[in-house]
Amino acid sequence: MTEDVWSAERRRVARRLHPDLGGDPDDYIAAMQALEQRRAAAMGVLHGAEGMTVVHTTAGSRAVRAVTGRARSVTTAVRRHLPRGWPGARRYGQL
Repeated sequence: MTEDVWSAERRRVARRLHPDLGGDPDDYIAAMQALEQRRAAAMGVLHGAEGMTVVHTTAGSRAVRAVTGRARSVTTAVRRHLPRGWPGARRYGQL
């Protein structure tokens, strides 16, 4: 299933059972956990101890680290060139 399908299911559950909309909190939590377990089973994710999610990684994690590192350096370069008072600027809020 695609990410859009999972998002639509989460929204459906939230509209039907969310406590802010008059639903029971326990039913909402149980439904969301069941949905996450179905998603994990479909994606091949294992649940470890203490409810932590363990994902089996492959060589793709090296590519993810490379992209993340490059994105971090680009973000740093952009922040360096923003005017001092702009939100997101490295020096924002400093006098």
